[in-house]
Amino acid sequence: MLVDLYRYRKLLIIAAVLMVLTAIITGIRQQSSTEQPSENEVPAATFFGELIPWEEADQLFPKYAKARIVDVDTRLSFRVQRRAGTEHADVQPLTKADTEIMKTIYQGKWSWQRKAIIVELESGRRLAASMHGMPHGAGAISGNNFNGHFCVHFLGSTTHGSKSPNTAHQIMVWKAADQFDRLLQQVSAPEAIDIFFTAVDQGATALAARLLDGSPEAQLLLARSSQVQSVKIDSITEEENNSHEVKLRLVFAGEQKDHKKTLTLRMQNSAPPWIIATDSLEECFDKPN
Repeated sequence: MLVDLYRYRKLLIIAAVLMVLTAIITGIRQQSSTEQPSENEVPAATFFGELIPWEEADQLFPKYAKARIVDVDTRLSFRVQRRAGTEHADVQPLTKADTEIMKTIYQGKWSWQRKAIIVELESGRRLAASMHGMPHGAGAISGNNFNGHFCVHFLGSTTHGSKSPNTAHQIMVWKAADQFDRLLQQVSAPEAIDIFFTAVDQGATALAARLLDGSPEAQLLLARSSQVQSVKIDSITEEENNSHEVKLRLVFAGEQKDHKKTLTLRMQNSAPPWIIATDSLEECFDKPN
């Protein structure tokens, strides 16, 4: 018996439409599944942490507490335990796998470079913080392939033996809280200069750029800063006409010796937010002959 296709044309059309919709939905779900971050990655929506002072962080993240550290730049995360520390937290990766993730964040090489991180507590709270990537001192977790501990800083915390917060750690804490621009408006001109050169020293050119005018010349200047391995400030002296004499020691890539430079930096305005005149930095990052 022949089937009258014309009679059932509406049903056939509906069936075809349903098949297409099913295929589309399935494709979307598969795409969504492949785009999900791995268990060691954190989506952008949870990137930033609470900006809280060290005294509060010390209570929330006490000795022997465990947490997850999330690197703001790479979104990679690893588990740690706090083992010591009085002015900041001394922590260690929990396992060998956690150590490998931390080393990956540092491009496979341990470094004192500061990085903006989020400390995700077991309570679920996320705190803005900063870490370096150099194993040192004592370590007490066996089998984690990490020789010692590393340091985690929060707002206002200090290094061992120092009474003042470390600038490099503090600007990374600001970054981790997405508060860099706001807090930059609360510093003095000499502090802004210190922040600029600290950001260059840490390879954080995106932060250093916030203290320049955004011109093509400023971008070229920051590009030249990549040849600088380290930069340290010896002194900042306030002068007339909104200028500051800055004495620096720079080490260029591939060298070990210091190169001393004295600059006269001008601020483009007389109040925050501070912008350093690019032309007053013109020869800062040029390697001496």
